[in-house]
Amino acid sequence: MSEVIVFEDLWKIYSAGSLLEVAALKEINFAVTKGDFLFVLGPSGSGKTTLLNIAGLLDSPTKGKYFLFGRNFSGIGEREKAKIRNESIGFVFQQPSFLPEFTSLENVLMPAMISGKISASTARKANGLFERVGLEGRKNHFPSQLSGGELQRLTIIRALINGPGVILCDEPTGQLDERNSEIIMEILRGINRDFGTTVVFVTHNAQLTKGGKTVNLKDGKISA
Repeated sequence: MSEVIVFEDLWKIYSAGSLLEVAALKEINFAVTKGDFLFVLGPSGSGKTTLLNIAGLLDSPTKGKYFLFGRNFSGIGEREKAKIRNESIGFVFQQPSFLPEFTSLENVLMPAMISGKISASTARKANGLFERVGLEGRKNHFPSQLSGGELQRLTIIRALINGPGVILCDEPTGQLDERNSEIIMEILRGINRDFGTTVVFVTHNAQLTKGGKTVNLKDGKISA
């Protein structure tokens, strides 16, 4: 088994004034293995989003080490991080964000265009993903014409378009009703099962994590 993500004695400390420091993360040590579907569970303010931001190269630890796909990303430059984010990491956030002037299909193809990987096979892949999540009739719709649940499914397609090794999910069901939440969970579990894509899913909802591999966070530390 290969480790996709590794945190080694990782801390994130924020300055809150000239003399005050706040530790959002403290002594984080754990690994995520290729093919895992891992939940990170904790209440608001526990450090879940900070941890996910570091995992997604959107933030850097204050001290400690962070490894992604076997590479130590401590001290790596922003340009290189941006390249890895676009090509190797998929993001599914709580609040979907799309360019309103582009269609659904154009929006999900954007990461491939940025990375220079756009091709006929990319378009075929996109069409297959639209069918997989039940949005085949929405490809030419604009984001403003889609419901909240449909937008979140569109986010998943965009996250997958470059074939990432890991998908990072930050409370993606947090603003959805029960049925749409179930749909999103079914899609993500299917992707994990069928494609072998590693999924890290941040949530405060313990009901979602039942029977799943879980890391519990409390006050910035891993708890039992």
